[in-house]
Amino acid sequence: YLDLQGNKFESIDEKMFIRLSNLIYLDFSNNKINLIDKNTFKMNRQLAYITLNRNKIKKVELLHLSKLEYLDISANNLDLIDDK
Repeated sequence: YLDLQGNKFESIDEKMFIRLSNLIYLDFSNNKINLIDKNTFKMNRQLAYITLNRNKIKKVELLHLSKLEYLDISANNLDLIDDK
């Protein structure tokens, strides 16, 4: 479980979690995230629960997340959700 809620992150890139291949729970709620690189979770194949609520995200591209069970992206500025 990685809890990074309530910080001032503005983006999430593909190098942040590269060594956390067994990560299952990730909470990035209540930050200032507006950008998530489409390859961010490429090495996190076990990730099942992601909380990204209360950010400034406009676009979500969920690649490489075959075990994803729960995604909270409420209270954002979404324009596009893409899983391809």
